[in-house]
Amino acid sequence: AGGNALKITEHKLPNMGSSCHRIKATILYIPDVFLSDGMFQPEDDDPVDDALLAEGCAMLHVYRFGGAGAAIGSDLYAGDEVIARVRNNSKETLKIRATGETTFSAKTESRDEVTVEILPGRHYYLRCGIQMGIMVGRPTLEVVDRATGEAEYERVKER
Repeated sequence: AGGNALKITEHKLPNMGSSCHRIKATILYIPDVFLSDGMFQPEDDDPVDDALLAEGCAMLHVYRFGGAGAAIGSDLYAGDEVIARVRNNSKETLKIRATGETTFSAKTESRDEVTVEILPGRHYYLRCGIQMGIMVGRPTLEVVDRATGEAEYERVKER
Protein backbone atom coordinates (compact mmCIF):
# COMPACT_ATOMS: atom_id res chain seq x y z
CA ALA A 1 0.00 0.00 0.00
CA GLY A 2 3.06 2.28 -0.19
CA GLY A 3 3.57 2.73 3.55
CA ASN A 4 6.40 1.83 5.86
CA ALA A 5 4.65 2.25 9.25
CA LEU A 6 1.39 1.09 10.75
CA LYS A 7 -0.56 3.14 13.30
CA ILE A 8 -2.98 0.94 15.22
CA THR A 9 -6.14 3.00 15.87
CA GLU A 10 -8.35 0.34 17.46
CA HIS A 11 -7.65 -2.98 19.16
CA LYS A 12 -10.33 -5.44 20.25
CA LEU A 13 -9.34 -8.32 22.48
CA PRO A 14 -10.66 -11.86 21.99
CA ASN A 15 -14.10 -12.37 23.51
CA MET A 16 -16.99 -14.84 23.47
CA GLY A 17 -17.80 -13.93 19.85
CA SER A 18 -14.26 -14.24 18.47
CA SER A 19 -11.02 -15.85 19.61
CA CYS A 20 -8.95 -13.39 17.55
CA HIS A 21 -7.39 -10.03 18.31
CA ARG A 22 -8.95 -7.50 15.91
CA ILE A 23 -7.35 -4.21 14.87
CA LYS A 24 -8.04 -1.17 12.74
CA ALA A 25 -4.99 0.68 11.51
CA THR A 26 -3.73 3.47 9.31
CA ILE A 27 -0.85 2.83 6.92
CA LEU A 28 1.72 5.64 7.04
CA TYR A 29 4.80 6.55 5.05
CA ILE A 30 7.68 7.93 7.11
CA PRO A 31 10.53 9.38 5.04
CA ASP A 32 14.11 8.75 6.10
CA VAL A 33 15.80 11.74 7.73
CA PHE A 34 19.58 11.71 8.04
CA LEU A 35 21.29 13.56 10.89
CA SER A 36 24.66 12.77 12.43
CA ASP A 37 24.76 14.34 15.93
CA GLY A 38 23.15 13.07 19.12
CA MET A 39 21.64 9.94 17.58
CA PHE A 40 20.29 7.19 19.84
CA GLN A 41 21.58 3.70 19.05
CA PRO A 42 20.43 0.57 20.86
CA GLU A 43 22.91 -1.43 22.92
CA ASP A 44 24.40 -4.43 21.12
CA ASP A 45 23.05 -6.73 23.83
CA ASP A 46 19.42 -5.55 23.38
CA PRO A 47 17.39 -8.62 22.44
CA VAL A 48 16.25 -8.86 18.84
CA ASP A 49 12.62 -9.78 18.15
CA ASP A 50 12.88 -12.50 15.46
CA ALA A 51 9.32 -11.93 14.18
CA LEU A 52 10.00 -8.23 13.66
CA LEU A 53 13.37 -9.00 12.10
CA ALA A 54 11.71 -11.34 9.58
CA GLU A 55 9.31 -8.51 8.65
CA GLY A 56 12.17 -6.02 8.38
CA CYS A 57 10.59 -3.62 10.87
CA ALA A 58 10.92 -2.30 14.43
CA MET A 59 8.48 -1.25 17.14
CA LEU A 60 8.28 2.25 18.59
CA HIS A 61 6.57 2.46 21.98
CA VAL A 62 5.51 6.07 22.67
CA TYR A 63 4.24 7.09 26.10
CA ARG A 64 3.55 10.05 28.36
CA PHE A 65 2.74 10.04 32.07
CA GLY A 66 0.33 12.48 33.71
CA GLY A 67 1.62 15.69 35.22
CA ALA A 68 2.38 19.20 34.01
CA GLY A 69 0.45 20.41 30.99
CA ALA A 70 -2.47 18.02 31.43
CA ALA A 71 -4.56 19.89 28.83
CA ILE A 72 -1.71 20.14 26.32
CA GLY A 73 -1.20 17.52 23.65
CA SER A 74 1.21 17.48 20.75
CA ASP A 75 1.62 15.65 17.49
CA LEU A 76 4.60 13.32 17.20
CA TYR A 77 6.39 13.48 13.87
CA ALA A 78 8.74 11.08 12.12
CA GLY A 79 10.37 13.38 9.58
CA ASP A 80 7.49 15.48 8.22
CA GLU A 81 4.74 12.91 8.90
CA VAL A 82 2.49 12.90 11.96
CA ILE A 83 2.57 9.38 13.43
CA ALA A 84 0.82 9.83 16.80
CA ARG A 85 -0.97 12.28 19.09
CA VAL A 86 0.64 12.40 22.54
CA ARG A 87 -1.47 13.37 25.57
CA ASN A 88 -1.21 12.97 29.32
CA ASN A 89 -1.58 9.33 30.40
CA SER A 90 -1.28 7.95 26.89
CA LYS A 91 0.71 5.19 25.25
CA GLU A 92 0.82 3.79 21.75
CA THR A 93 2.86 1.21 19.88
CA LEU A 94 3.77 1.83 16.25
CA LYS A 95 5.31 -0.59 13.77
CA ILE A 96 8.14 1.18 11.92
CA ARG A 97 9.28 -0.14 8.55
CA ALA A 98 11.86 2.59 7.87
CA THR A 99 15.41 1.72 8.81
CA GLY A 100 18.37 3.98 9.40
CA GLU A 101 18.52 7.39 11.05
CA THR A 102 15.05 8.77 11.78
CA THR A 103 14.23 12.02 13.55
CA PHE A 104 11.19 12.13 15.82
CA SER A 105 9.93 15.57 16.89
CA ALA A 106 7.12 17.39 18.68
CA LYS A 107 6.27 21.11 18.70
CA THR A 108 4.16 23.56 20.70
CA GLU A 109 5.73 26.97 21.45
CA SER A 110 9.11 25.24 21.10
CA ARG A 111 10.33 22.09 19.39
CA ASP A 112 12.14 19.06 20.70
CA GLU A 113 13.57 16.25 18.60
CA VAL A 114 15.56 13.06 18.94
CA THR A 115 17.32 11.06 16.24
CA VAL A 116 17.26 7.28 16.40
CA GLU A 117 19.11 4.63 14.41
CA ILE A 118 16.20 2.31 13.58
CA LEU A 119 17.31 -1.31 13.22
CA PRO A 120 14.96 -4.13 12.20
CA GLY A 121 13.90 -6.45 15.00
CA ARG A 122 14.38 -3.87 17.77
CA HIS A 123 12.00 -2.20 20.22
CA TYR A 124 12.43 1.53 20.94
CA TYR A 125 10.85 3.43 23.84
CA LEU A 126 10.14 7.16 23.48
CA ARG A 127 9.24 8.95 26.73
CA CYS A 128 7.33 12.16 26.01
CA GLY A 129 6.54 14.97 28.40
CA ILE A 130 5.63 18.64 28.78
CA GLN A 131 7.62 21.32 30.59
CA MET A 132 5.81 24.53 31.33
CA GLY A 133 6.87 27.42 29.09
CA ILE A 134 5.95 31.11 28.90
CA MET A 135 2.52 30.69 27.30
CA VAL A 136 2.20 27.01 26.44
CA GLY A 137 3.93 23.83 27.53
CA ARG A 138 7.10 22.74 25.76
CA PRO A 139 7.37 19.14 24.58
CA THR A 140 10.19 16.89 25.71
CA LEU A 141 11.27 13.69 23.97
CA GLU A 142 13.71 11.14 25.34
CA VAL A 143 14.61 7.70 24.04
CA VAL A 144 15.16 5.38 26.98
CA ASP A 145 16.77 1.95 27.19
CA ARG A 146 14.56 -1.09 26.76
CA ALA A 147 14.44 -2.17 30.41
CA THR A 148 13.44 1.32 31.60
CA GLY A 149 11.02 1.79 28.71
CA GLU A 150 9.22 -1.53 29.22
CA ALA A 151 8.70 -0.82 32.92
CA GLU A 152 7.53 2.76 32.42
CA TYR A 153 5.30 1.90 29.43
CA GLU A 154 3.45 -0.69 31.50
CA ARG A 155 2.91 1.81 34.35
CA VAL A 156 1.10 4.37 32.15
CA LYS A 157 -2.57 4.35 33.08
CA GLU A 158 -4.55 5.42 30.02
CA ARG A 159 -7.75 7.39 30.49
